[in-house]
Amino acid sequence: MQQRRNKALPARIAANTIETLEDIERGCRSLRRRCPHMRTIYRQVGTPPLRRHADGLEGLARIVVGQQLSIASAGAIWGRLSKAIHPFDAPSILSAHDNDLRTLGLSRPKIKTLKAIATAADEGQISFKDLRKADHDGVHEQLTALSGIGPWSADIYLLFCLG
Repeated sequence: MQQRRNKALPARIAANTIETLEDIERGCRSLRRRCPHMRTIYRQVGTPPLRRHADGLEGLARIVVGQQLSIASAGAIWGRLSKAIHPFDAPSILSAHDNDLRTLGLSRPKIKTLKAIATAADEGQISFKDLRKADHDGVHEQLTALSGIGPWSADIYLLFCLG
């Protein structure tokens, strides 16, 4: 689906990976040149922050933790989870007891999703390294094949983890 959307864009618009604040600033300049609404918004709020997270298992886990929560609540739960699971990898997640994860603030569905992601990574059903090279449709296909990961989560992974 993403490829079809890109084909519909004018030829002068190219997809870029956002890695740095300079990338954000360059994109803002381009949008301000093209759109009077963006110029107005930019004058009011300035350059948005760079919101990149680690990719891989940790990045996807962070997205799952934050689903349907306020930023503050998600941050607090993520802080507890990332302190409790060391190293933050598939075997460590799989060995964590569900009750312990619940005391950190995770719901049963989020625990089930995190364990499904960890199982897929541990069994080689998904390679986060390969996702870095995949196109948007490929990332969507691989991520939404995981139990508990839908199109929204895949989009967020593309934006915040892969830029």
